[in-house]
Parts: sequence; C-alpha cells; structure tokens
Amino acid sequence: MTLREIYRELDARFPTSLSCSWDSDGEMICLDPDATVHKILCVLDVDTTAVERAVTGKFDLIVSHHPFLFHPVAAFTGASPTAVLAARLIRHGISVFSFHTRADAAQGGVNDALAARLGLRTAGPLCPDGMGRIAVLPAPMELCAFAVLVRERLHAPLLRYSGDGRAVSTVALLGGEGKEDLPHAAAAGVDLFLTGRVGYHAMLDAAAGGLPVMEAGHYQTEAPFVDTLAELLTPFAGTVVSAAADPIRYL
Repeated sequence: MTLREIYRELDARFPTSLSCSWDSDGEMICLDPDATVHKILCVLDVDTTAVERAVTGKFDLIVSHHPFLFHPVAAFTGASPTAVLAARLIRHGISVFSFHTRADAAQGGVNDALAARLGLRTAGPLCPDGMGRIAVLPAPMELCAFAVLVRERLHAPLLRYSGDGRAVSTVALLGGEGKEDLPHAAAAGVDLFLTGRVGYHAMLDAAAGGLPVMEAGHYQTEAPFVDTLAELLTPFAGTVVSAAADPIRYL
C-alpha cells in the first residue's frame, strides 16, 4: 500500500474530529504520499532510538502515538534535537505518522488497549470528550492484589497507589497523564482511578475524598497501544514491527 492509503485507513480509525483542540498530530513527515510502504515501525515516541532502528532496518514508515512534531521547529540547526532527527529521517526517505489524543478517545485506541492488557471489560468512556474508560474487573480484587496484577501485566518497574485496602470492582482508566481528569473519575463512582501519572498531592487529596489512585507510569499505560497499532497495520505492509521502548531509566 502507499503512504496515502495507509494514512487514510488510520485516519478513518482514529479521526481528527476526536483530537483535542491543542493537539498536533497526523502526517508529520510525508514528502511522497504515493510511495509504496514495505516496512512499518510502530513506536510510542519518535526518539533517537526509534529513528536509528528505522534507518538501520530500512523502514519506510514510523507510526507513533506521541506526535513527532508537537512543537514548531524554529530552525533546522544542530541545536534542535528534533530538527536533527527530522533531517535524518528525510535523508533516508522515512515518513512519520502520529496519532495522539484522537487515539486516546477512539474505540480500539489507547485506553481500550490498556483495558484489554489488564483483562478488564470496558463499559463506556470516562470523560465527555471520549477520553478514558470505565472498566469492570471479572471479579472483585483487593486493592493490593490488583496492584500486583497491574505491575505484572504492564511490566511496570515502579507502581504507586493511595487509598485503603478496599475491594476493587470498577476502575476508571486513562493512559498517560491523568491529573486533569481526576474530577471525572471521582464523579464516576468507581473504586479506583488508574492512570500513568497524577502527582503526590493529587493522589493524597483523591484518596482523602474516597477515591484511591494508582500510578503505573506514562509509558507503561500507553505502551499496549503500540501492539494495537502493529496489529492494525499488519495487512498493509510486508513487515510491521512493534518496538515500544521506555525512554526513562529506573534505579
């Protein structure tokens, strides 16, 4: 398939109508939309590691969740890491598509992938704009036991949670940064809010108000979507590789 055809398929699955007004994603680099795509690399971030893998592996296209060109590039000089990476990609004929908040809200996107990885059944969106999910456990679990399950299934090197040892049956899920959506989780009447990051004081305040909060990591809560992307793209190219890699180191 061509770049144009692949983008059309993904845009239909994750339409721009679902994007937040402040977002910037879509066709990040696409100089020849009629070029045929043979190899696709799926990642969370278009960073140095991803670009190097795409170049050495002779990939034609990188598809990411986080936008590659989220902020404007004022000048293409060596002082801009993004400009350096963009120049390297263009030099090697590698295109980039990114699907950010629209993939957070869309059916089959980031939050549905997170729920599936945890073995939870989704019961609708968390927020009015479609972001997040309300999810139901197959059977109630103690909070500590559910924390162990989350850590194991998301391969989280660090997991934090606040609140008591109540049983958990319903969970509000939001991959990535969840602080702004705490009010929606509180209003949903769930037993727990699971997200990537909220912050110390917000976790304590929410728990004091009766809502335990679990931080599993920004990368860890969004990484399952990379596998979803790879599955979607497999029919479109001869080689499709899922290559999410956590850029943060833990000690």
